[in-house]
Amino acid sequence: MILWGAGDFLAGVASRSLGEKRAFFWIQLLMWVLIAPVMYFQKESVLTALGSITFFDFLILVLVGLLQVGGYLLFFKGMRLGQIGLVSALTSAWAIVPLAVSILFFKEIVNPVQWFFLSLIFIGIFLSVGSW
Repeated sequence: MILWGAGDFLAGVASRSLGEKRAFFWIQLLMWVLIAPVMYFQKESVLTALGSITFFDFLILVLVGLLQVGGYLLFFKGMRLGQIGLVSALTSAWAIVPLAVSILFFKEIVNPVQWFFLSLIFIGIFLSVGSW
């Protein structure tokens, strides 16, 4: 979590100095450069995974990629325009979407203990973005 927080801070700094689109581009490019050696040395598992992708899987991955790019661009724009700590706290509310989808469409069950801790997370987000 410390590394993620530091990354958010530096993404905000980069967005303010380069603009959100250029910051996003360069950060993604550098991430690919860093992950390429790992993928190379794990090439058996990567090639196996590539061979098992169906056309439907590919379409889902394209959709996920488009949604991720849109989300990241909006995140970087928020970091450029807003307070970095506030934007970072607000973006932690992303968990609402997969939680709601999993409950509504996959009929997943959230037990009372999980609801308790989820409510603490959302209370924390609410308290962190308020002007008290």
